[in-house]
Amino acid sequence: MASGREPVEVVYDALKAAADSHKKYTLSCMTGAGMDRHLLAWKLLAAENGLPNPSILDTSAYEHMAHFQVSTSQVSFIQFYEVVTSLQLIRVDPNHKRAFN
Repeated sequence: MASGREPVEVVYDALKAAADSHKKYTLSCMTGAGMDRHLLAWKLLAAENGLPNPSILDTSAYEHMAHFQVSTSQVSFIQFYEVVTSLQLIRVDPNHKRAFN
């Protein structure tokens, strides 16, 4: 689609498929099924119980993928605030190389 010459129907179908996929993933995450939430739960449970981090959390792959670009446009402020304050371990470093890109 980089050429800009694709039929409107092709562009529409691609955009609709992307939006549908995003909606499905968002709903999955909102119900606790996002893989990032499972990894965060492992980290929090280990910290809470005085255990070392699971080894997957100490890999360069996890370090790279753990910096999600958060879009709060679909999450109410109260819901987001309650999650952040209840975990008290979430910290956004605005100087991180992938922050706010």
